[in-house]
Amino acid sequence: MTANASLSNAQNLIDCLRVAGAITEEQQETLKNALAEAGSKSREQILADSGFFSQSQLTAFSIPLKVLDEERTSPNTLALYLMTYLQGGKSLEAALDGLESFATPPEPPGLLPIIDALFGAKAMDKLQLEDLKKRMKASPGVPWDEHLLALDILTPRQIECAKLGQSLMEQGEISKSQFAVSWFDEITNSMKFEQSLQTRGWWQKTPS
Repeated sequence: MTANASLSNAQNLIDCLRVAGAITEEQQETLKNALAEAGSKSREQILADSGFFSQSQLTAFSIPLKVLDEERTSPNTLALYLMTYLQGGKSLEAALDGLESFATPPEPPGLLPIIDALFGAKAMDKLQLEDLKKRMKASPGVPWDEHLLALDILTPRQIECAKLGQSLMEQGEISKSQFAVSWFDEITNSMKFEQSLQTRGWWQKTPS
């Protein structure tokens, strides 16, 4: 692995920690600036020098960095995983402890961005994804949302959320990680998808 890839995955971890609410926006910017000026320092040393984390947390960070380095999970899946555990009241160390067994290789490229985002957000499993890809290949003229409804993967309400997410991602207003967090809020009845995006400051709805 190149030094640039190593630092890039450290930046991905920092972004995931911020999305999951484990660090503040100011801490995120401080850490990313430190990584940008890393010089000969390792990413582990930069995280330690920040003073933001306990020794047990620093030790636990070796797990997400490892699975990101090995491409066994994607940053948006990691963010959703952390969000799930931290909202459930678990400590950051406890959440990270189970990550290695959870992490699976990311889906190969080639999917529609919205399907990739839905898969990353755990809206469907591998078998459902394979069924969807077969249907889309057999009937390429049928919109993706109709396939998802026909396969009973998503409800009409979830399709509505997915279409909004697709539009916002295409416009560059939200990332796949942010989509995944707000999707989690929707399916756990924590907040409506739209409310989650607005409450978290990721989408400023234009009055109609």
